[in-house]
Amino acid sequence: YNCTSLTSVTIPDSVTSIGDDAFYNCTALEEIYFNAAAMNDFSSNNYVFYNVGQSGNGIKVVIGKNVTKIPAYLFYPYYSSYSPKLISVEFEEGSVCESIGSYAFSNCTSITRVVIPDGVTSIGKSAFNWCTLLSEVIFDEDSQLETIGVTAFGMCRNLTSITIPASVTSIGDGAFSSCGNLASVNFGETGGWQVIKNETTIQLSASDLENQTTAAKYLTDTYYDYAEAFCRCLIYTGIFNTSGRSIATKIRVESAYISGFTLFFVIEKIAIGRGWKPGPLVK
Repeated sequence: YNCTSLTSVTIPDSVTSIGDDAFYNCTALEEIYFNAAAMNDFSSNNYVFYNVGQSGNGIKVVIGKNVTKIPAYLFYPYYSSYSPKLISVEFEEGSVCESIGSYAFSNCTSITRVVIPDGVTSIGKSAFNWCTLLSEVIFDEDSQLETIGVTAFGMCRNLTSITIPASVTSIGDGAFSSCGNLASVNFGETGGWQVIKNETTIQLSASDLENQTTAAKYLTDTYYDYAEAFCRCLIYTGIFNTSGRSIATKIRVESAYISGFTLFFVIEKIAIGRGWKPGPLVK
């Protein structure tokens, strides 16, 4: 806590939990070696890595090869203005990691590069959401990734291209929403995809997805755009899937961030933060 001269920390493989505020305001951190093999998920309001690395050039995170999962909310800042200054995330060779938890790196606005090993099968909801400087996401050639969660890479504005591994069978709502510079998407497997919009299933042709510019448009147009009107939350809801698997059967938005308020709703019921007045819905 408040160790402003601390530059490196190693979390041993036997650690299963870290208390709130443990590395709070350790502003000189440059390296984090995360070796905890099976750490419990964090709470959304933890301050474990609050404001770390902010006085230096940034933090390199190395995930140990025996880590089986990245816990939810690991580096998530309760207040985005005090996010940890991560610049890169790397996994040790021989990594056995299978999943990246929800919000694990969300709002880490300094991160520029992440390399995801072949054993990872799922990337959780909003895992890299609002990583606005993230420009490089690399999957191993033998990636076994199956699921990219809801808004997993939403608001990654510096991301210009990405390859979707052939093993992927589902891409959640808004996984790449508001990635305004994403111009090229290379699908490892282009056949069998469909998108669900407004309770309508649209079959996508392989030729459409073979065109990397068109593929990018499909990914960035589904779901909503944070910068636009409330109505887009309803109009652009969609889930990609393949092999005839369907994730959603009706329009459903678990959360949206509109003008500083978080809204939790389904189409029949809307709960809106106090003081916010929506305008008319426009199609």
